[in-house]
Amino acid sequence: MKLPKQRQPSASSEREERIQAIVHEAMNRTAADDSRLEQEHPHLMPELGERLRTLRAIQAAALAARYAPRAEEPLEAVLSQDLAYLQDELPNYEILERVEYGGQGIVYKAAQRTTKRIVAIKVLLDGPLASERQRRRFAQEVELCSRLNHPNIVTVYESGVVRGRNYCAMEFVEGLPIDDYVLLHMPPVREIVQYFITICRAVSHAHQRGIIHRDLSPANILIDVDGVPHILDFGLAKDMWRNEGDQHSRVSVAGQVIGTLPYLSPEQVSGRDELVDVRSDIYSLGVVLYRLLTGSLPYEEGGRTSLQLQILDADPLP
Repeated sequence: MKLPKQRQPSASSEREERIQAIVHEAMNRTAADDSRLEQEHPHLMPELGERLRTLRAIQAAALAARYAPRAEEPLEAVLSQDLAYLQDELPNYEILERVEYGGQGIVYKAAQRTTKRIVAIKVLLDGPLASERQRRRFAQEVELCSRLNHPNIVTVYESGVVRGRNYCAMEFVEGLPIDDYVLLHMPPVREIVQYFITICRAVSHAHQRGIIHRDLSPANILIDVDGVPHILDFGLAKDMWRNEGDQHSRVSVAGQVIGTLPYLSPEQVSGRDELVDVRSDIYSLGVVLYRLLTGSLPYEEGGRTSLQLQILDADPLP
């Protein structure tokens, strides 16, 4: 496979390093500060301005996706109620802000009062109305994450139930999805591959403990402000050490396609969960690497059905 041309460092490598440092700083500031940064560093223009605009576009897209309301109920009413419950029932935490809202749960950024540690608190969205399968899946995510101890996999600190809503407190990672990070910083191929090696070692750590992630995609791999990758969201993980024939332990339905479609393996796309093993994650990692190196997916653009058929039958694009 022919690798894409990467942006080469300018006349001075220090210039590129300085631009990246300023962009890192801007990640923790608002867009209102961008003009000041550009004025303070005119010698880094226009590249600095382009990077800052790319950063804000990525952040805006992520914000729109995270806070999209569900059609069946007003967003703010649900989130305000959850926040009130958490503040009342978890006095050891100070809820700082809402960072994600999705189909399965809400994630808040919080500070643990006793340790001052910043954590992420994930709450099962439907609470008392959640199905038994949803509860088992949430509980399994906590159980499987507690089985792992790796610097590049998020750590779970505690879990429990708040007025019928399952929650867990875990390591908070401030960063960008790996594809957005690559788009913003344009690292050389060697650096991308080094990130990928680190990610593979973390996935191998999970595999050695009987855990298949089943949803490895750029959205679930964050690069933090120090340039360190972290794997998150084991909500769809498969426990290879558990008897999948046990109806009380099963968290997926036969024939059901779960995960981020463009990164799923053929056996996942066909709903053959009994065939899912470490090779499925390896396939997904290969698609992630293809995306990082080329900026595209190894399939022709098309709808969901077309994409499923290509994953099952077509050779990947060169």
